[in-house]
Formats: sequence, structure tokens, C-alpha cells
Amino acid sequence: ALADGDAAASGPIGQGTVTSHVNMRAAPENDAQILKVLPQSASVSIVDDCPNWCEVEHEGVRGFVYGSFVDRQAPSAVSSAEGLQ
Repeated sequence: ALADGDAAASGPIGQGTVTSHVNMRAAPENDAQILKVLPQSASVSIVDDCPNWCEVEHEGVRGFVYGSFVDRQAPSAVSSAEGLQ
């Protein structure tokens, strides 16, 4: 396990859908290596909060997608009160 694997240990914080074909990158930078191209409407698990870039997982691959391409969904399993904490 990585020393900074706190996000991995906590699991996804939500689900989302990408709004167009978008590159998943190895780091939250425009010139980072492209890990894969996500098709429009692909479902992703959101691993970490999205100030600019979202750390997401898709089909077992974890990487970064710019937040404006991710339509975030509130987890349906938690009530709205729990979601505000």
C-alpha cells in the first residue's frame, strides 16, 4: 500500500457521469499522461473531492478528469441529511 493511500482506503465518495469523450490522466494536469479515453456518459466512481480535477475510477483504472466534464450525482444510498456532513 502507498503511504499516501488515504483516499484509496476510504473508497469512493460518490458517483458521476462524464459529459463528453474525455481523457483520464495520470495526474491533475493538462499535460499529464493519458491513461484512457472515457466515452460520453461513462459512469465513474469519484474518489476525491473536485476543486478543479476529479480523481475518479473507471473499470478499475484510477486517474484524473477535469471537473467540468463530470456530472456529479449524490449517492442514492445515503439520506440528504447524511450527505451534508
